Amino acid sequence: MKKYFTSFKSLIMSSFWYKILSCIDQKNVIIQKRGISLDTNKKKKKIVDETSENTEPEMVFRNDVIYYTIDFILSDLEHRFQAVKNICNIFEPLLNFLSLTNEELELKTKSLVQKYKYDLSENMCQEMLHLKTIYSSTFQKSHVMPPLELLNSIYAKNVQTIFVNVCISLRIFCTIPVTVAEAERSFSNLGNSLKTLQRSTTSQERLNSLAILSMENELASTINFDDIITEFAELKARRIKF
Repeated sequence: MKKYFTSFKSLIMSSFWYKILSCIDQKNVIIQKRGISLDTNKKKKKIVDETSENTEPEMVFRNDVIYYTIDFILSDLEHRFQAVKNICNIFEPLLNFLSLTNEELELKTKSLVQKYKYDLSENMCQEMLHLKTIYSSTFQKSHVMPPLELLNSIYAKNVQTIFVNVCISLRIFCTIPVTVAEAERSFSNLGNSLKTLQRSTTSQERLNSLAILSMENELASTINFDDIITEFAELKARRIKF
């Protein structure tokens, strides 16, 4: 290992990967932030081609290593961006309902309902048309809010019973992972913090509850546990009536 890292090949490859990875590091940092959804990750990154003369060994290295690697990265990114674009197109009624005509909104909403027919009902068409009508006056916004902000605003206004299907579809969209790193962090947290040696016999139900508390630790830290402890103590108390 030491011999490899002190070699010229290691130096060249390190410089090469540094240039490649530094170009996408900033975007990765952005899309892995909490609260980021797929619509944030829709724009494509521009690639600038380099045009410079090279000697024959440099050209061989450029063709066999650099171009090959860049081509693989571009192909993979194109596939990922296309998948993100397809999902955003499915949820377009939620992302761009103000810019759609009523006919377009109804048509695209029906497609969304068909995609998630076990979770959504046909009433969502009426809900979206109603949301479009009252949006500006109710939420005081001239543009469509990001999905998570819109979902929180609906609950803040206490109109979630009117927009049941809209809330369900917003939750579905907001819980679609932007990157695989989110799932990796969850499993890493599961192995390092939750499923420890002391909790080796933890049941599935309790483990799920611990995982939810860990992932939603910011919300859990704001909860007053006094009432919960009191209620738990009353349930577990052994009282004998004389």
